[in-house]
Amino acid sequence: MIKQIRIKSIKGNTANQELTGKDIFVGPNGSGKSTRLQAVAFAIQGYVPGKGKTQQEAFKLSTSEAMSAGLQTDEFSFDRTITRTEKLKADETKDIKYSE
Repeated sequence: MIKQIRIKSIKGNTANQELTGKDIFVGPNGSGKSTRLQAVAFAIQGYVPGKGKTQQEAFKLSTSEAMSAGLQTDEFSFDRTITRTEKLKADETKDIKYSE
């Protein structure tokens, strides 16, 4: 069972959400309900369903140079992070890379 969701820089949200096993996300628009579910999907699958399966597509949800989501269960804990680096090449074009 998932005990905690960890979110950093996903759609402007940074949170550690403790779960009890019988959780319902309720709140007004823009409060982070969908973000928490997207963070779970990203942590497990490495992408957000409906947003594309590449790191570049998933990173569109980020609000900084790195985004991460993690889960904690009774047995283990893990986090998945995507970092975006941007360098200016000699021809003055941008070289953008995403790494996990």
